[in-house]
Amino acid sequence: MAERRQRLDEAYQLQKFLADYRDIVGWIELMKTAIGGEELAKDVASAEILLERHQEHKGEIDAREDAFQAAEAEGRALMEAEISVKEVCGADSIIIDLNPDYNTVTIFLSTSR
Repeated sequence: MAERRQRLDEAYQLQKFLADYRDIVGWIELMKTAIGGEELAKDVASAEILLERHQEHKGEIDAREDAFQAAEAEGRALMEAEISVKEVCGADSIIIDLNPDYNTVTIFLSTSR
């Protein structure tokens, strides 16, 4: 019975991590689209509006930093745990893929100014 409970807990942790991962990747794609879709300013008023949007995007990116760090920590914990999660979901490759995507959003924002 204890072994079954442990497996259920492991499955729960895996599903929680995968749900968090999907949320973050979806958000990253939305941010890429939002930042990349902005037109260049043609006058002072539109430049001020664009700058304000950039500040909003920066605030949203900063607000998501904790969620990103938590998901990364969860993934690393799953990889280090002595369970078969690595074979089931490839948590190590998910973490490796997540970091560049998150960094791309922050770089994309800073270069689109």
